[in-house]
Amino acid sequence: MFKECDVTDLKDKKPFLKINKLDSDQSGEKEYKLNSLGFRGEEFNKKTKFKLFIAGCSNTFGTGLNWEETWGYQFKKIFCKKYNYNLNKVNLMNFGIIGQSNDFIVRNVLTQMSYVKPDLLIIFFTYTNRTEYLIEDQIERIGPWDLESKIQHAIDYYVYYTHEIGFANLMRNILLAQNYCKLNKIKYIFNLINYEDLYNGVFSYNSACLSLVQLVDKKYICDFTLEKLDLAADGAHYGYKSHKLFAEKLFKFYEERRYKK
Repeated sequence: MFKECDVTDLKDKKPFLKINKLDSDQSGEKEYKLNSLGFRGEEFNKKTKFKLFIAGCSNTFGTGLNWEETWGYQFKKIFCKKYNYNLNKVNLMNFGIIGQSNDFIVRNVLTQMSYVKPDLLIIFFTYTNRTEYLIEDQIERIGPWDLESKIQHAIDYYVYYTHEIGFANLMRNILLAQNYCKLNKIKYIFNLINYEDLYNGVFSYNSACLSLVQLVDKKYICDFTLEKLDLAADGAHYGYKSHKLFAEKLFKFYEERRYKK
């Protein structure tokens, strides 16, 4: 029904696997449980009253947090309390994957929505200085961390990369996801890790960037992001308090945009 997770970094992380150490979190304090698709979180349940899809990078996956501490699950709890649903009546599918680019995030969630249409989609767009490249038929990610390993693909990319290129690519991904949702009548909320770039017109001097920004419908794009109030178990990612506040703000935004159930 859905497409299974095929990210190279998780190819040895089999469905239904439970582990307490993953990526930057080697504390052993948190549990990571993968569902039958190889993503973190719940199994799909077509009988539920409300289907919530979320997508993003490690901030959505919840590195350094237990599942119940992540912003996605916190949003679900607030939603259920507001609309008097039992938790098992809202199905939360988390398609967040550690370290991925905006290209991956949008491609992945649009693929999943071609199989099942959610009642609400929340995408948390990530940093713009990440991208992908191909090795034969395998898609690999590129991130700033690859420069430390002196990976040639990364060196070549960052010689070419500019903030304007990254921002323009983010806008293209937002427009792709936005138009898909509108055409398919899917309710959505988008959040950007660096939302100021969109709202403060940082790139308005660049006509290519500006032309893309002018096409974006900001009504359903948050003017806030995840704040680092505390740290997760890995000592680097956002902690439980940060995720809880973020979920509260997201739900308020959801209500204000009159996405009523």
